Amino acid sequence: MEIIDQLQPHRSEAPISIGQWMIITLLMFIPIVNIVMLFLWAFDGTAHPTKANWAKAILIWIGIILGLCIFFWTAYIVLNLPAIIK
Repeated sequence: MEIIDQLQPHRSEAPISIGQWMIITLLMFIPIVNIVMLFLWAFDGTAHPTKANWAKAILIWIGIILGLCIFFWTAYIVLNLPAIIK
């Protein structure tokens, strides 16, 4: 019976309400505050697990997009270097 209990998810946390998601979304529109809040929710340890996982996923997407922007910007500069030097 203990194995079955370990496999079932624990429902100790109440779901995040629509009002809370509205506030979270509003905070994401504010520059600088959005990045700070994402890091707090992702790594604080006291945030709701759903919010923490969502914040980690958003930070990963930001990292991927930032990496792609840097890559393409660098490639553009390198490929157009002869035209820039003239």
